[in-house]
Amino acid sequence: MENKEDVNGIVDCTSSYFNFVRKYEYPVWSNYFGATKKYKVTIDCDKLLFAQSTVEQSAMFYITQYAFNKMDLSNLNDRTMLWWQDHMLMGGEDIGDWKETWYRDYHDQCIADFHNGKLQYMWQLNFAHWDLYNMFLENKSKFTLDYSIERLFEEKHKTDDIDRQQTTIKSMTDNNVDHLLVDVEWFNNTSAILNYLGIENSKELDDAASLYSKRYYTVCKSYDKLFNKYYKGN
Repeated sequence: MENKEDVNGIVDCTSSYFNFVRKYEYPVWSNYFGATKKYKVTIDCDKLLFAQSTVEQSAMFYITQYAFNKMDLSNLNDRTMLWWQDHMLMGGEDIGDWKETWYRDYHDQCIADFHNGKLQYMWQLNFAHWDLYNMFLENKSKFTLDYSIERLFEEKHKTDDIDRQQTTIKSMTDNNVDHLLVDVEWFNNTSAILNYLGIENSKELDDAASLYSKRYYTVCKSYDKLFNKYYKGN
C-alpha cells in the first residue's frame, strides 16, 4: 500500500478486498497503515476514523509493537525482497539501483551480522533498507550499517511522520471530508466512535475496550523504562 496513487483526490485501498467478500453484508473494519503518494487525499470508504498521535506516542507504538520482532534467516531474505517489491518496483519496472547495490554490497554482510548476533530485529533490517534508499537520494556512494538501539529512539522521535499527519488532518478539514478524529486513547470515549459509526454498544464491545485499555497502559509503563534508558532527547 506504500505510495498509493489517488484518482481525483480519492485513494482506493478497498475495492480489491471487497471483491472477495461480496456475498457478505457485515461491516468490515480495515486498518490502513500505508502512506498515500500525496498527503492531501482521502481514502475511499463509508466511514473514516483517523487516529491522531503525538511524536512520543507514535514512537512508542512502533518500538513496542513492531520493532523488536525477532528474525530468522528466512525472514531476512523474505523481508528484503518484500521491501524492494513494495518500494522500488512500480508497474513491474525497477525504478532504481537499490536491488543491485543491496545484494552486491550489503546483503551478505547482513547475513554475517545475523549469525554473529549483531542483527536480530526487524527494525534493524528495515533501517538498513531505508539507509540504502537515502544513500541514493543524497548522492552518496556508501553507508555504514548501524544497529544501535539509541539510533532507533533518535529516529522515531523525529517529527517527519507527525508533520505529514497534521497536513493530512488539515486537508480533510479544509475539504470537508467526512471523518472522526480520535486519539490513541480512543477507548476512553467509545460512545463517540459508536455514534459516528451508527453501531449500538454491547457488553462485548465494552469488555474489549476495557481489555485493550489495561494492555495499553501496561505497555506504556514498560516502555517508559526503555525510553528512560536509551533516549537522551534533543
